[in-house]
Amino acid sequence: MFFRWLAFYFPLFFLVSPYTYAEKITINVGISPHQQVHRQLNFLTRGNSCDAIESDALKQASRVLIESILICQALRIGGLEPHFNFKSVSNIPRLIQQVSAGDIDLMIDSIWLALTDTNTMYVSDPILREGEIVKGIYSSKKNKAIFKVTSLKELQAYNAVSSSFWKTDWQTLKLMGITSHSVSKYAFMLRMVDAQRADFLLDDFSNREDLRQVYQNIALHPIPNVKIAIKGTRHIVINKHNSNSLKIYNALQKGLKAMRKQGTISQAFQEAGFINAKVKDWQVLCCQ
Repeated sequence: MFFRWLAFYFPLFFLVSPYTYAEKITINVGISPHQQVHRQLNFLTRGNSCDAIESDALKQASRVLIESILICQALRIGGLEPHFNFKSVSNIPRLIQQVSAGDIDLMIDSIWLALTDTNTMYVSDPILREGEIVKGIYSSKKNKAIFKVTSLKELQAYNAVSSSFWKTDWQTLKLMGITSHSVSKYAFMLRMVDAQRADFLLDDFSNREDLRQVYQNIALHPIPNVKIAIKGTRHIVINKHNSNSLKIYNALQKGLKAMRKQGTISQAFQEAGFINAKVKDWQVLCCQ
């Protein structure tokens, strides 16, 4: 479904801002290895074209992949033809540090507003707005008891794993009254839950039929019929002091505003399952 939408979307915006007239530009992009980002972004390395996308890659699109496509499209609408030079960094905290330092131009992954630094970064309009972000309570099927949870009080008997650097998630767990363990990498979180050294983690809903998240042969499933509302907005950040920083920021902003006006951004997240109709009526345990 998302692939068909892309085929419709590109010609529409090329009428407004034809990329044949766009300025070619090399952008140093930071990515992290979590959520299979390298595989998901492989389409950008083949000709560096965000319209050369394989439909198979979109069947299990993550939030990062959706945002990558939207960033690429927005830059084109804004008058740039980007060539992405990818730099892999071990985790999100280091990525943010490298944006601030100017070692990379932008992150391909959005971050919470609370993590931005306007002294060293340009901060885009929200790519995910207040009220649009909900997460599942993901656990291992080996932990059978937790899947019977129906209330926050019942969930408080279990412990979570997250990262204290993920300030919004960490604060949400505190508001929930959950005992939590902090680790540095997403992969470590999944392994802890799979090994039952932690009971659950908060994670984006996937667009798989059963909503499970799979990473490095570990499958976690959401507790059915309950979800967590996350307060805050997510943004794309660009280093403020590199030679092309303002040019990249202005192009991105122009494209995002046009896409928001048309409804493209919300449509992308809905069709890929991040804003997921399957959980629309699930009970919110916290934290509206």
